Amino acid sequence: QSSSWIHVSSWEITRKGWSNTASVLKQYQEFVRRKNNYQHLSGKPVRVMLLCGADLLNNCLNPVWTAQNVKDLFSFGMACLEREGFNAPKLIYEHEKLYPYRHQFYLIPQFISNNISSTVIRRNLARGLSVKYLIPNSVIEYIDEHKLYVSTAKSHSNPGPVVSSIEAEAVAEAVVASTTSNSSSVTVVASSM
Repeated sequence: QSSSWIHVSSWEITRKGWSNTASVLKQYQEFVRRKNNYQHLSGKPVRVMLLCGADLLNNCLNPVWTAQNVKDLFSFGMACLEREGFNAPKLIYEHEKLYPYRHQFYLIPQFISNNISSTVIRRNLARGLSVKYLIPNSVIEYIDEHKLYVSTAKSHSNPGPVVSSIEAEAVAEAVVASTTSNSSSVTVVASSM
């Protein structure tokens, strides 16, 4: 609400069923292409990228991720936030799944240590732990008000909402942020893989 460059879309959460991240990125890229006003001041087109933490790169090394999965996702590019304990440049350089896409990564340094991630938030909610002070009160209120993450298993110590991973991914992937760099404009789709 207080940012002119972050926009929330309900496209994915209003769809029935699960959507893979690559299809979400394709949808937003099409949306951006249809809008004439989505150009950087330099005149270059806006580019849609996946926003993730460096911990996601490590997950991509899992054999469950096929070469096609990686290609579909990384062909868009990734705005990758540094995470403590994960050396993103080293992961990209050392692993054959990631190396071909090395020019598709926009690494975002973490100048102030902050290890709060969507994974941590989902884990706390799933365990019935409080997320107060980890996310804004308005987000907690929105989750409660719209009963987005409802489960029959609730903690006695924290009667707050419990998140299903599919719902968490749907909401997290629906956030679209437009930001600019010196040479181009980037639209970032935040995801919780």
